[in-house]
Formats: sequence, structure tokens, C-alpha cells
Amino acid sequence: MAAAAVRGECLNREKTLAVAFGGIITAFSVILIILTGLFPIAQLALPTMAGMLLIAAVIEFGLGRAALIYIAVSLLSLFLAPDKGSAIYYILFFGHYPILKNIIERIRLKPVQWIIKIVLFNICAISSYFAALKIFGIPNDMLKYGYPLVLLIINVTFIVYDIAVSRLVVFYIYRIRKLLKIKVR
Repeated sequence: MAAAAVRGECLNREKTLAVAFGGIITAFSVILIILTGLFPIAQLALPTMAGMLLIAAVIEFGLGRAALIYIAVSLLSLFLAPDKGSAIYYILFFGHYPILKNIIERIRLKPVQWIIKIVLFNICAISSYFAALKIFGIPNDMLKYGYPLVLLIINVTFIVYDIAVSRLVVFYIYRIRKLLKIKVR
């Protein structure tokens, strides 16, 4: 009887910790996206950082809870962010990529992983571009001649970003996680 009560208490503590930590990640992510209104030059950098906060959620809570945080941040960003472009970048790529990266990297063949990641990124990048066209009314011929060059540059940037995210995962697991002493899963 006492063992069951202790187990129940531990489960309640874990749930409370998961909700609190998830709330903190959500709040920090939304704040980062809202800050793009004050720092327009960071229109990509701040949603990128907000997305990277999801790394902790994926590691500590699993994909389901991380997806809930992503959805919460996405909705709140749409309503609260003065720069809707940053919210779009988060929603269409930076927010869900840490979650999908975890799933994609379960595939054993690295070349297949990279093909899926690059195809996914290009779908997201093109979707973001067309979403920005509709929301901001950017002339459609703006990148008429430079679009292939822009795609090449952002694909190279994506590869660097993916490698950086992988290194951040390792850094989180071996350095930050030990400092936080979180045991949620």
C-alpha cells in the first residue's frame, strides 16, 4: 500500500514537472518570437532559437508533449507576435524541425536521412516564401531570377543548421541535462 502511494506521488511530481517545464519552454519560445517586433533584424534568428528550445522538450518529454508545446507556441505566436513573418517561420519550419529531426534520424541510412531532411526543408522554405507573399504582398517576381541561387544558399545554410542542432542535442544531453537534473521520462 505504501509503495503504491509513493509511486503515485512520483507520478504526480513528474507530471507537475513536465507541465511546468513545458510551460517555461512555451513562454520563452513565445517571448523570443514576440521580440522580433523589437529586433526586426533577428526575424530568423529568434524563431530559430525558439525552435531549439524544443530540443529539451523532445529529450525530456518525448515527441507527443513536444508537439503540444509546438502547437501552443504556434497559436500564441500567431496572435501575439507583431512580426507575423517570424511566426510563419516558426510554424512552417523552426518549430517542428527538432521533432521531425528526431524521427528522421531513427532511419539507419545517413544518405536517406539527408535526402528526407533536404526535401522537407525545401518544402518548408517554399511554403514559407509563398505564405509571406500572401501575407505581406511581396511582388511575386521579386526572386524571379535569383530564386535558384537563394535556394542553393539556404540549402547550404540548412545543412549547417542541422549539424548545429545535432551538436546542440549532444551538448544538452552531456552538459545542460546534468545541471538541471531532470528525470521526467
